[in-house]
Amino acid sequence: YLRTLNVVGTVLVVFGLMMTSIGTQYYQIFLTQGVCTGLGMGTIFIQSVAILPAYFAKRRALATGISACGSSLGGIVYPIVFQRLEPRIGFGWATRVLAFLVLATQAVAVVLMRQPKGSTSTKSRALIDKSTFTEMPMLSFSFAAMFAFMGLYIPFYYIGIYSKSKVPN
Repeated sequence: YLRTLNVVGTVLVVFGLMMTSIGTQYYQIFLTQGVCTGLGMGTIFIQSVAILPAYFAKRRALATGISACGSSLGGIVYPIVFQRLEPRIGFGWATRVLAFLVLATQAVAVVLMRQPKGSTSTKSRALIDKSTFTEMPMLSFSFAAMFAFMGLYIPFYYIGIYSKSKVPN
């Protein structure tokens, strides 16, 4: 389902950004930007990184690293584009320009990404593998990752608020 995931993810991201451009209420922005665009980005990122190891026997880590850098590059380019366009054309159109930019770059990915030959299985699998909840290494990793990300993102988001409360205007 590589192609399906890629197309659905692209549609979700573009639709979410287009709807963000017309949102006026907090719940609308949450649903469009948080849920719709977030689900779309998740489907695009996971499958684009997961497909690479099948194509590379040597330098697999380098290929995966280059692929993962795309999200970091987007994290640099998209805010700059938005920051330059928003004062000139407004929030709505600046967000729509980002949506069209996503559509253009994802169109390349939709056309070029392919499932490797012989890598598909005809055997159906369960959506959730319940045996992973009984494996101690998996549970340990999940809890460790949860605490690691709590320690990473909570200070990341609240350091600005904390510093504003400590530094007088």
